Amino acid sequence: MQQAHAPWTSAYLPYEDLKRIINLLAEGNKATANKAEGEFLTALLGAIDVVDTFYTQKEAEYHTRLKALAETLAAPRKWLLQCPTGSELSEPDFPEVVAMLEGGVHVPSEQREALDAFLTLCNEVDVLRRFSVRSDSLFAIVPPLVPPPQTSINKCVSRHGRCSTRSR
Repeated sequence: MQQAHAPWTSAYLPYEDLKRIINLLAEGNKATANKAEGEFLTALLGAIDVVDTFYTQKEAEYHTRLKALAETLAAPRKWLLQCPTGSELSEPDFPEVVAMLEGGVHVPSEQREALDAFLTLCNEVDVLRRFSVRSDSLFAIVPPLVPPPQTSINKCVSRHGRCSTRSR
């Protein structure tokens, strides 16, 4: 969890808590195992709901913000006042282009602020994308650029299957 995006830690899958419950299954005591079965399923379904609700809310928030920015930034030919000159960048990426634009000189101040807000939104969407592929969020693929291992949910369910007396 040390790599978690701090404001979102409450929306990460509580893998350690689920693992603790699964360990109760291995104790062998039937009464404890039965109680742990119910506790595990309740915790797992609750965690899935928390992650899903969080992700859905973030998607809706970002959609609303993007829609407003799209209106402000539509038809740049109409609001681009002047192209920046003297750039030493032969193939600048979008953030570099935005950094060259002066509000009131190259673009109206409203569009310059909207461009900054768009870049911020792009960064936040990327953080959300990484959230969705973290090892302790719902849909995990870690490390990147490696064939996807089991998701955290699959890991928990698989470990549960190995320890549960109900699946034997």
